[in-house]
Amino acid sequence: MSGMIYSALAGILIGLQSIFNARVGEKVGLWGANVLIHGVGFLLALIIFFSLRQGDFSRINEINRLYLLGSTFGVMIVFSAMKGLLLLGPVTSISIVMVAQLMVAVIAEGFGLFETAKMSLNPMKIVGISMMLLGIFLFRSK
Repeated sequence: MSGMIYSALAGILIGLQSIFNARVGEKVGLWGANVLIHGVGFLLALIIFFSLRQGDFSRINEINRLYLLGSTFGVMIVFSAMKGLLLLGPVTSISIVMVAQLMVAVIAEGFGLFETAKMSLNPMKIVGISMMLLGIFLFRSK
């Protein structure tokens, strides 16, 4: 149950973050917003890290170097989310983001990529993703 709560909270925060970031980007430019967003986020993460004392950087050598690219994805995620939201509006942009996230997760689990447990891709899962895509197109149609 707590996993569902955290996942829902992440969805709520990502939706709000996308809208807030786009508004910041309208004032200072998308790359300026990116610098502000990641700078403030870094400071908050640093404060929380030192306050809670959770984590162990001594194990950094054990990390697959490929996974360190995840931090660079954040910069492109924020830029892409702001640009998509400004061009498409919040509902369409965030809907596409959600479906794209789901498709990447299905591929990663379907092939057991990046140390995820392998999941079988059955026809119902394909129908579910197709229905989401269809929903976006139906929502956008006039």
